[in-house]
Amino acid sequence: MAEAGRVFLQFLTRMMNPRRRKLVGRWLIGGAIYSLVVMFSAGAGGALGYDGELLGVTLAMALMPLCLGNVIVLGLFILWGER
Repeated sequence: MAEAGRVFLQFLTRMMNPRRRKLVGRWLIGGAIYSLVVMFSAGAGGALGYDGELLGVTLAMALMPLCLGNVIVLGLFILWGER
């Protein structure tokens, strides 16, 4: 699975120079951190501010796939950079 992801990323970024590839990696790191912050703040808002209502928890669950997707793509970029 990791090999397929690495090949797919090579296909997507084959025309990129290494500097731009590094910028894309930093953008993904920023996106993953932003997603984690939004997910946890939505969960904390649901736990603290809504007093039993599950709106914040629902928002956190809705944002979780975005966060996980960013982390997976970031991991693939890291694996690709190590080779």
